[in-house]
Amino acid sequence: MPQLIYADEKISQYPLPKGKGTTSQELLKRGKESFAHFRHLSASIQNDHALMQTIAQVQKLLAWDADISANIKTVRHAESWIYQLFSHIASLTWITPNVTLGSEGEVVLEWWYKEKKLTVYISDTNVEYVQVWGADIYTEMDDGDAEPINTCRLLWMWLRS
Repeated sequence: MPQLIYADEKISQYPLPKGKGTTSQELLKRGKESFAHFRHLSASIQNDHALMQTIAQVQKLLAWDADISANIKTVRHAESWIYQLFSHIASLTWITPNVTLGSEGEVVLEWWYKEKKLTVYISDTNVEYVQVWGADIYTEMDDGDAEPINTCRLLWMWLRS
């Protein structure tokens, strides 16, 4: 049975398994690539007027009437979700959504593109979407969880197609 000894002493009698790891050169290369992507993305975000306009509209929801204003957690969650979406669709053009409050204080973003409509509801704990491409609620509408980034990307590609 292995003995447990703390501090600088051996923790187990068993040797650590040997395996293949990432070299420091590979880690450095990945770090440089990540930093370059971050710098590019940061510049894209700051220079994208439509994106900054969207963020400003979301922040204005905090100043609405006390009965129907958004709370700070919901607004921060919406900002985070918008930045995340933008960072994954930065090569495509951002469309400024209609920004408003839902009946329960959630941030509502709505995009129209041709005959398609994408509505996203953001609360302080989740993000849900409704996607519409016609009038029939059974065959031309869909809804679901919009939190996973893959879902966000697919929704945006659908909207823009």
